[in-house]
Amino acid sequence: AILNNLPFSVILSATQHFLTNELKMPDLSPLITFGCVVAALVGSAVNVWLIHGGWSLRGRVVLVCAFQGASSLALAAATLLKPRAGLAMTMVGVTAIGLGQAFGETSLIADLKVIPPALGMWGLGTGLSGLAGPVCYVAMGTLGASDMCVFLATLGVPVLYWLVFARPSKLLDRAAAQRLMDSSEEHPGEEDGRPGMPRIGRVIRHTGFVALNLVLVYSLEYGIYPGMVDVDTRHPPDPSSVLQRNTYALAWACYNVGVTVSRFSVNFVQIRSVWVLTVAQAANYALWLWEARTHRLRDQGDPGHAAMLLWMAWVGCLGGAAYANCCYRINHDAGIPEDVRLMGIPVAFTLVNVGILVASVVGISLNASFLHEDGGAHEDGAGSG
Repeated sequence: AILNNLPFSVILSATQHFLTNELKMPDLSPLITFGCVVAALVGSAVNVWLIHGGWSLRGRVVLVCAFQGASSLALAAATLLKPRAGLAMTMVGVTAIGLGQAFGETSLIADLKVIPPALGMWGLGTGLSGLAGPVCYVAMGTLGASDMCVFLATLGVPVLYWLVFARPSKLLDRAAAQRLMDSSEEHPGEEDGRPGMPRIGRVIRHTGFVALNLVLVYSLEYGIYPGMVDVDTRHPPDPSSVLQRNTYALAWACYNVGVTVSRFSVNFVQIRSVWVLTVAQAANYALWLWEARTHRLRDQGDPGHAAMLLWMAWVGCLGGAAYANCCYRINHDAGIPEDVRLMGIPVAFTLVNVGILVASVVGISLNASFLHEDGGAHEDGAGSG
């Protein structure tokens, strides 16, 4: 899980500094999220088709590693190009990382069901990757590393990914094949395609409410970060403050502290009323919209920026709890047939990425209208540490 999500986490942490200082396009941070999400949407949908067509987990892991390596090289190359060409190359890189992240996540959450504590451990790993990304980026920036060096450093991730999953992927493929065989015997006549694979409509019928809550929570939190947090932290009152200068990247780290705790907690406590998490995240969205417009916390200096970090940890708690508990229900609810479960996760995450895509479009629109501000007088405030 750490290896699957770490490159995405590093890229998201680098977005503000990279766009502002390398490409001179500070208002386009939602575009990076947009590119990742479009790619993740395509990746999740294609993965449904690959699973349906019988592609092995091992083959899909190879694709993940290839996309991760391509992303690192493309982003490193973008730092050497002029702004417009650099933006185009950046979008190639974020597309590749979005595809890789989606292939890995939607494949492994479903296949790791055969290991009882795997969902909680996957959640822990994704949370830790989100924490490690901004911490590594801020640390390397403080030591003077350029964005190109940071991106090239992520080339080691796909190598480790393959070494970790080369053998386990074979074992998980065997376990998945056996589950599908058992499922085809239990539900004859309900499959579509290879034995045991249900129709998409049947998957949505069994998992739709859970998937809807997951879609809403993720759409709301991706509206908050990067979009609203970027607008609110782009021009700190005191650029000499290490905290204020790095609040954007540290907010992602704090978000992932909340994610790590709440995702791992599913091994001990499960929340069946997932709609409560959706309502709470909607309240966060409304309050962050107000903050990004008025800058009440930002203008309080270091105490206000510290409060933002704590707030982002709470946003992460809600997002992580929704992720873990919705996936838990799809994998374990008694009312969901076994043959639906394998397709349930990829279908749910395909819908999640549609929701995040809509949130990214809304974020771009808000940045250009309701949240737009003239930052010319504050250009020196942006930085990476």
